[in-house]
Amino acid sequence: MLVNILYRVLIALALLFTAILAILGFRVHMEVEFASMAEGLTNILTSPATTIPLALILTAINVTVTTLFYRNATNKKCRRFNISILCVVVICIVLGVSWLIGNSYDPVGDQKNVWETASLILQNRGKEVNLSYYKMYSQQKVICLMMALFINIFQNNGLLAYRIFCLICAALIVFLGAKQAYHLTGREEAGTASAIMLVEFIPIVLYSTYVYGTLPSLCFTLLAFYAATRLIQTQRSYWLVVELVAIPLMYAFYTATMIAMIAISVVLILYAVVSFQKRNSLVAIAALFGALLPFLLVFGIRVATGNIFCQYTGLNPNEDTLPATAWIRMGLTSDSDLGPGGYDASNVELFRDNDSDTEKTDAAARKEIHRALEDYLNGSRSMAFFWKKTETQWLDPWFNGLTMTVYSPDPEKMGILAPFFVPLTLERIQRCLLALMNVCYCLASLYLVLQIRNKKPRLETLLLRYTLWEALCFS
Repeated sequence: MLVNILYRVLIALALLFTAILAILGFRVHMEVEFASMAEGLTNILTSPATTIPLALILTAINVTVTTLFYRNATNKKCRRFNISILCVVVICIVLGVSWLIGNSYDPVGDQKNVWETASLILQNRGKEVNLSYYKMYSQQKVICLMMALFINIFQNNGLLAYRIFCLICAALIVFLGAKQAYHLTGREEAGTASAIMLVEFIPIVLYSTYVYGTLPSLCFTLLAFYAATRLIQTQRSYWLVVELVAIPLMYAFYTATMIAMIAISVVLILYAVVSFQKRNSLVAIAALFGALLPFLLVFGIRVATGNIFCQYTGLNPNEDTLPATAWIRMGLTSDSDLGPGGYDASNVELFRDNDSDTEKTDAAARKEIHRALEDYLNGSRSMAFFWKKTETQWLDPWFNGLTMTVYSPDPEKMGILAPFFVPLTLERIQRCLLALMNVCYCLASLYLVLQIRNKKPRLETLLLRYTLWEALCFS
């Protein structure tokens, strides 16, 4: 009974969130300044007269293609489903290869810092690494060592190899997204339609040239979600192994995926409780194993990679680093060009103002977090901050995929793709992406409504809530 109540509460909260996004998306959205390709976004009123017809057209196209594909396929749905996924994955790879050929922008910012550090480590020049950067952003140590593996294997072609790896991850995201949709709904048509919508979501392909952990971590996160779903549905032990392999890898490429690990653990613990109630002890133990062991694996990776990094660079493993509370404080108070709660380096300033001391910075951050929360509650700070923060993070149809991979409108760096990267064309693409985004939020809301009405709880459905939330970590 308790699990049933908790399940419905979580589904209701997820529905509330997706419904708000669906309603907001038809009222307002964020736009990129195509003339400069600046990271800052502009809040723009959505034109229902344009967005709604586009959303209906995209939906009609996807439904028509899916319906025609499965026509007269009563006994061959599984085969056609596999063929449809293969076709969509091939389209994704073709688009990705074109993007790899056309986009000649070099890595900048965090991409550049982490990649150059990995190169220096392999050249036994780790002592030349800018250690102050890793005091501020200690989470980058893990991804740095992952990149070092690529450079060690592929040498001078390491950068290209890593981008190809990201493209493969993009294709796997389409594949896993389609499979997850199929197993959550039990309908092959839903899986095919999801695959089509995923390949229409151009930012997935755009991120393939982003030399960071964005696509790999999202790929392994979806694999972990899929493995947890199949573990619950089939009770096969090999899905537990897949989950235990995927979680450390998703963390290694992007430490913020800890939230996904927590989500999987919550769902598996609930599943273990249900299994114990049904006197299925072995399944319950396996679920608990899958819920708790990842924490030990991630802790081991964090300690091991930290020690290896310090060994190669000379960084003191006991060196004071920027505490997580400084990031939380920034998320509650900043108002940068990236929107409310966006990065504005105030966390770094707080660290420096407190003599680069972890404990002092943590105490100062906690104090400011407490003050900020009080200000929001007593009205000194407007609660509209969180409303605008939601708009900035969830209503950008590019999800930063354009500004993170195209730093300036330079036709020479776009090669064969230059005709597509003019303001007029990008604006049209943006309108289609906006319509697609709204369709996704509406469909997610509809699916959750159906799950609330379902008398028998399906715990794996809770992963949809965290799939949406996980997207926030990469936007």
